[in-house]
Amino acid sequence: MRKLLLLLILILPSFIFSMGWSDWSLYSPGNTRLDNYSDQGVVLNKNERITENVVCWYFYKNSIIGKYNPEYITNDYKYFIFNENNNKLEKFNSYKGWQYSIKKQNLKPLLFTRWYTEDWKFFSPILLFLLIIWFPISLPITIFYLHILIKLIKNESSKQTRNIMLFIWLATIFFILFRWFLDEFPSSI
Repeated sequence: MRKLLLLLILILPSFIFSMGWSDWSLYSPGNTRLDNYSDQGVVLNKNERITENVVCWYFYKNSIIGKYNPEYITNDYKYFIFNENNNKLEKFNSYKGWQYSIKKQNLKPLLFTRWYTEDWKFFSPILLFLLIIWFPISLPITIFYLHILIKLIKNESSKQTRNIMLFIWLATIFFILFRWFLDEFPSSI
C-alpha cells in the first residue's frame, strides 16, 4: 500500500502536466496577454491575435521586444518590437535592423534585461497545487520552520543557535518577498 501511495504521489504530477495544466496565460505590464495554448509557441494577444511563434521576449517602456522561434518561422522575420500603447507591431528580418530600432526608440534597458521564455510567475496556482500533492516533502519543511519559530519565541536555545535560526527565517522571508516583487514587476530596468 505504501509503495502504491508513493508511486501515486511521484507519478501523478507528470500525468497532470501532460493534460494541459502546464499551459499558462499572463498579462504583460501593458495589459497584453501572452499564452502558450496553441501549438504555435507563445502568442501575443490584445483583443485579437497580434503575433505568434515567440521564443523569448522582454518588457520595457510599454513595449514587448522579442525573437521568433526559428523552427516555426514561415516568413523572413526573426525579431519584433510591439508597442503596447498604440498596438504597433514592427517585424525585422535582420539583427542589425532590430538593434537599430531598439536604440532609436530607446528600448535598451539601462541596468539589466529580464528575458523570458515562458511563464514568469513563480507563485502560481500550480506551485500551490504541487505543495499539496507533494505533501510528504512540503509537510516536513513546514514543520521544520514552525519548530524554528517556536524555539525563537520561547527563547530555548543558545544565542548562536538563535542567530542561525533567525537568519534562516529572515532569509526565507526575504526570498519570498523578493520573488513576489519580481513576479509583480516583470519589466526590465
